[in-house]
Amino acid sequence: MIARVFDCPVANEYGARDAGILAYTCPSGGIHITAENCIIEVLDPVTYEPVLNGQSGVLAITDLTNYVQPRLRYMLGDMGTLSTEECCCGGRLPLVPIIEKELLQRREEQMQNQKLYRKSYDTNYLDFVFVNDMGTLFKPDYITRHFKELLQRNNLKVIRVHDLRHPYVKHTTKNF
Repeated sequence: MIARVFDCPVANEYGARDAGILAYTCPSGGIHITAENCIIEVLDPVTYEPVLNGQSGVLAITDLTNYVQPRLRYMLGDMGTLSTEECCCGGRLPLVPIIEKELLQRREEQMQNQKLYRKSYDTNYLDFVFVNDMGTLFKPDYITRHFKELLQRNNLKVIRVHDLRHPYVKHTTKNF
């Protein structure tokens, strides 16, 4: 929609506040890891051992440019897969295909829900990714508003969403 409205190409990027920009889209649409700046590993979420190429796991980031406070195998909490394929653009930087794959899968689910719920499906947000099964847009505070209820329903200690930061979670979940 942005490309159409502004009549210009649009690039996606994958990154995190704690790790910077990790991948960009190329003109051909592939999402390339900025391998000159970081190493992205896919690890088994239980053992934290590297998984085989093409398998999904938790992403660990090693920053190659931060000499003041280096991050080695920094766990963002994101799940992903690294591609073994080469991009049609000819670039040699590794690809992260799972982002596009998951977006396409989410779009397919939305189309199925639209057929299933017909006139009850909210068609105001067809270009959005984060909608519920009825097509209604998730508001930014959705997680915050429902977090306490989710914890209580699962007999977990009630904490703030903000407390999910890595050191706190590691400390409170070490006995699991």
